[in-house]
Amino acid sequence: MFHGPRNTEPKEIYTSDYGLDHRHSQQGYYGNGIYFSDNANYCHNYVHTGSDFVNGNFKSVKQIFLCYVVAGESIKLSKQNLKVPPYKRDFQHNRQTDFIQSDKLTNRDVFNSPTRFDSVENEDRSHLIIYDYNKQYPAYLLSFE
Repeated sequence: MFHGPRNTEPKEIYTSDYGLDHRHSQQGYYGNGIYFSDNANYCHNYVHTGSDFVNGNFKSVKQIFLCYVVAGESIKLSKQNLKVPPYKRDFQHNRQTDFIQSDKLTNRDVFNSPTRFDSVENEDRSHLIIYDYNKQYPAYLLSFE
């Protein structure tokens, strides 16, 4: 999946022990998480603009990351300003008000779980948000003009 680092210097990300770190990100619609998209064009809005050494010259380039992301059990939500994904059991009680039922969940036992969902998707599933930096790895830095 793609991630645009915007104001964070990519070198800070790929030399960090944590990779992408939600503690250093700006508050987004779904809270302070790490946002990904499977559409590189969307991430173009969040590119980091920097310089790169190309053919013996420094050139202005735009940069985004191609990342490995462990989505796990994800839930599609309309709720915003989260700090962590919701509990699975809360989804059962609130599905008519706050949450949109995920088509990935068919087993009723999952709703009685004391655990949280692993990630959150926006309503049209164009974004995946994780709140734990251990579930991602910025594998490639893509630079383009």
